[in-house]
Amino acid sequence: ALWIHRSLASLDAAYRRWYGIDINFLRGKPSTAEALFEFAQEVGAKTVATSTAYDVGGRTVDGDVRRQLQAKGIALESFNSFLLNDVDKISLDMDDRRGAFGTFVPFLFACNSQPAPQKPQAEPAKLIKPRGGKASCAESLEQLGICKLPIRKDGTVLDWTAPIVKSWDFTEEGALAAMRAFFAEGGGLSRYESDRHLADASAVARISPYLRFGLLSCRTVYWEAKAANAKEFSKTFWQRLVWRDLAYWQLRLFPTMTEEPIRSHYAGQKWNADSKALDLWRKGRTGYPLVDAGMRELWATGWMTQNVRMVVALFLVEYLNISWVQGAHWFHHTLVDADPAINPMMWQNAGKTGVDQWNFTMHPAEFGRRMDPSGEYTRRWCPELRSLP
Repeated sequence: ALWIHRSLASLDAAYRRWYGIDINFLRGKPSTAEALFEFAQEVGAKTVATSTAYDVGGRTVDGDVRRQLQAKGIALESFNSFLLNDVDKISLDMDDRRGAFGTFVPFLFACNSQPAPQKPQAEPAKLIKPRGGKASCAESLEQLGICKLPIRKDGTVLDWTAPIVKSWDFTEEGALAAMRAFFAEGGGLSRYESDRHLADASAVARISPYLRFGLLSCRTVYWEAKAANAKEFSKTFWQRLVWRDLAYWQLRLFPTMTEEPIRSHYAGQKWNADSKALDLWRKGRTGYPLVDAGMRELWATGWMTQNVRMVVALFLVEYLNISWVQGAHWFHHTLVDADPAINPMMWQNAGKTGVDQWNFTMHPAEFGRRMDPSGEYTRRWCPELRSLP
């Protein structure tokens, strides 16, 4: 909610600078379809355009909006701008026997057979102002209350957002700057293949929340990566956007994967129900330095690098024997890049219930030495350990 609120506020300000207009924010009540119809009538629109949704809730809303608007004489046009490949059009050819169904390799070959992604278009030189200016049914971003801060008993505001706001630039300019710094000569891309495992994220891009919420287009990332010869520097990074598409392809096939095991015979797995152990994991108080540092970074900034996510996930399910569902819920609650497809795909695989089960474990002491060889990352997030060598 914080990221959505901040990025929308930034976009609204940018529209005023570029085009001299305000964004009309609508409350989807009594339904999204009815709110859009009321707005379309007021401004005289005959067509509503949208980016195609690939998550379960978004698909439901898109279908409802399309039916209701078409019944009232308004067209809905949707376009894939969110994924590199339209996963509704991906079909696997398993005759080649390139890996198991639903895993990365056959999906990669299927994506490689698709046309190359289109290059992003330039922003429009101007936008037509809605008839009558701001619609009467529109509200301000503040009125929508997307990110309401809690109030203490004494009436003061509990601003939990401050450390996250300090850690991120919520603008499109910030998104582009982060991406281009990574691709620049001497940037993270040149070290990604060898150093992406480091906990301090010094060799990774940190662009996942920008992709998640549309401040960066996946097509922009693809073409800038291509221009930077990313495939030559790191085959792993080059394939990251395909992994992202794979998560949504799996979600399309298994729409209940956010809560239920894809491998249904694992539904009877006996998990540890120790709420105290779960709470200590959430708060970064397990006594394992790398796990605790990662979980505290997550709480403070809303993010941690992929390999640290893997360590804390495996610690929860392998060593504490606590259900992957609990971990997925906490990540979805705390990550600024919380993704309805990537998050459950990762946690399903960590919990051995997913299509591509992780056939390894990552002991937090052993991987602490590998991922934080200087100890600086751990000392930053676990200051009680600063005096240790």
